[in-house]
Amino acid sequence: MASVTSWTRLEPTSRSRAMTGFAARVGDPLWLLARQWQLGELTGSDGGSPTQVDLVVETARLTRYRPGMPDGTLGQPLDPRLPLESVVEAETVAGPADDRAAAVAGADLLRRLGELGQSLVDAAAPPVDAAAPPVDAAAPPVDAVVPEHGEGRSAAVAGGDALRRGGDLRQALVDAYRLPVPPADADPAVRRRAELLRRRVPDGRLLFTALRKARDGGDVSTALPLDRGDPKAVEAARRAASEWLDAWEVGAPVAAGGSPPAWRPESVDYGFAVAAAGPGAERVLVADGYAGERIDWWSLDAAPGAALGASRDGAVRRIASATLPTRVAGAGLPASRFWAFEPGDVNLDAVSAAPEDLGRLLFTEFAVAFGNDYFVVPVEVEVGSVTSVVSLTVTTTFGETVAVPSGVAADTAAGRRPVRMFQPTSNGGGAEPWLVVPPGGVSPLAGEAVEDVLLSIDEMANLAWAIERRVPGIDGRGAERAEALHRAPTEPAEPRPGPWYRLATSVAANWLPMVRSTTGRPVLRLTGMPHGRLLRAGGELNAERLGRAGIRLTRRAARARSIDGRTVVWMARRSEPGRGESTSGLRFDSIVDD
Repeated sequence: MASVTSWTRLEPTSRSRAMTGFAARVGDPLWLLARQWQLGELTGSDGGSPTQVDLVVETARLTRYRPGMPDGTLGQPLDPRLPLESVVEAETVAGPADDRAAAVAGADLLRRLGELGQSLVDAAAPPVDAAAPPVDAAAPPVDAVVPEHGEGRSAAVAGGDALRRGGDLRQALVDAYRLPVPPADADPAVRRRAELLRRRVPDGRLLFTALRKARDGGDVSTALPLDRGDPKAVEAARRAASEWLDAWEVGAPVAAGGSPPAWRPESVDYGFAVAAAGPGAERVLVADGYAGERIDWWSLDAAPGAALGASRDGAVRRIASATLPTRVAGAGLPASRFWAFEPGDVNLDAVSAAPEDLGRLLFTEFAVAFGNDYFVVPVEVEVGSVTSVVSLTVTTTFGETVAVPSGVAADTAAGRRPVRMFQPTSNGGGAEPWLVVPPGGVSPLAGEAVEDVLLSIDEMANLAWAIERRVPGIDGRGAERAEALHRAPTEPAEPRPGPWYRLATSVAANWLPMVRSTTGRPVLRLTGMPHGRLLRAGGELNAERLGRAGIRLTRRAARARSIDGRTVVWMARRSEPGRGESTSGLRFDSIVDD
């Protein structure tokens, strides 16, 4: 038998013009009783409204981090104030790693020296010959001393050579630690900037190596051409060089070095684990296949049985709150009062959905029919924490106390399939009833790609290619490698009378072949020499990881603000689907008739 209670809504329409304004005139109270029966209010076993909610939760901060999957070893301490993306994605740095960072580091040392760079001279150097020609910053003899210094030659000797030609300490450092000559195929504007930097600042990479070696020898100032007769000036220079060395050993903004420890080149993604203390065993979360950009609760899976040592960092904190619940409110939800005006910002009746779009249909049904049946109970938890609900008790207007079970427990008891939301899945099956709030960055920003590599399949050549579309330039910005190859000077090909046999056609130098290996697990091995840092010579990629869509890898600077207001800058890598198959034009065994 059909039931009238399944009706969604009744909207009577009046054709009479006598009805003016808004009114709710009732001539028969039986009509109100019939409406209550129709809506099922007379069959409710508990019609009390909640007046107080007692909520108890257990929470603990994420205190441990480990690059890679848990293997029984302890994780390193995790600073919950930093964005987790910067911890996972940041590249390892030990001094300046590229030409831009080397120039920035050299200028930083000159800034720290201040007036010392203009006043100090090398007492061991002979008097400056006034008739000597001015120093040529691009002179070949100066460049010739750089490799010797890089192998351990004293900077005082190299600097003394420059001082004999009439330079001060600044010029001596520039001459002794010369930045490299820009390549011939570099952009002309970039070359001009590089030549200007070569005349003004020293190479921070050579300085870093020399100063660290001198410090290991006992005195960092021995790598600088100083006037030893002025102890105060020598001490000031020693202090400036030590502070500079300490700063660049930790790593400077946008400086880049080796691959992040969590980066897995065989699958071109990140893998890491974080952990927090638990009421029993600690709660470990893993990210197996994080592609970059943003870390949220859906990026992490629970790993029961794993341990990183978070249980040693403190106990779980219990939070108990007693609050007055408020109804769920939102644009488009029905009003709780009879004559309340509902704003028309969102019209859920106009939502269109296909029959297979179950998610949209369920959301619309929930908002229209059951949106005013839910209440909100706020609880404050820390950013970078894992929280679970211990108990939830509701007191009604009738004085009844009702213990509300979790949705999963209620569905299981009723024989229904549990519906879970905001719960990390477990790698052993199921899900854990945890609320995970990772310490993500606030409004993170990403710059232009400094490096852009496309991994693609070439069916015609039966090969896979790593195409370096953009590589780091000498100024630290991304440089289109195809344009650089086009600018590079090439020798004209000698004309040959045809027809003639060609074993294989040539391929652009930025197309690096990846050959499939048949020994052991199927992998694709890179056989070319990459110019960037996303790829490494001889690196291997799991063959099943590369599909027909391909993979696009980018490397760019990221910037975010930490919880305590600090600005954090790091180099991040991104892995995303490619643009499909590529054609290199490689052909074998062809006859050419020019």
